[in-house]
Amino acid sequence: MLAALIDDGRDLPDEVSTLISNPRMNKGLWQIAASGVLTLAAVIAALRWPEQAVAIGVAWAAVLVMSVLLFERRLPVNYKSLRLSDTQLEYVSLTGAVHVIPFHGITRIEFVREDAAFPCVDGPYPETKWMIHTGGDARIEVMDESAHRSQLVRAFSNYLPGFNAATASAAVSAREEGVWLCYSSH
Repeated sequence: MLAALIDDGRDLPDEVSTLISNPRMNKGLWQIAASGVLTLAAVIAALRWPEQAVAIGVAWAAVLVMSVLLFERRLPVNYKSLRLSDTQLEYVSLTGAVHVIPFHGITRIEFVREDAAFPCVDGPYPETKWMIHTGGDARIEVMDESAHRSQLVRAFSNYLPGFNAATASAAVSAREEGVWLCYSSH
């Protein structure tokens, strides 16, 4: 069973559920705990081996910086949350729009790479997204983020017979603009 991957806090007390359902708060608590453990370990090591205190301090700083960078990469930037289950995908965009997409209702999935819709100081840059069609003209744009891409592709592969993971992989690896058809129910 594919469990919820991000911010699933159902069936928990409200206080705990709020911490889990807010990815930024949850991340902050993990960062504080990890930083505290790391600092304690560095202090104990420096007291145990005082002649190595400078090296321990440098290693402590390097690991602390790397842990902050790794935690930051795991949070979505282009959407608020993405939850997956055995039956559906729930996507909350930055505007707060909630899209609940049952897997059985998906008729087509395309991976799209195009210039971003808004200007950037450094000039145009490519934006990637999944266009999920749910019948008729209905479609939902799910922004692609590397931190959650593998879970999304795995869910599509598991619950949509005929989803072409090889095409999806080629699309993600491509650098040119384009539209790649990864799934069609007909």
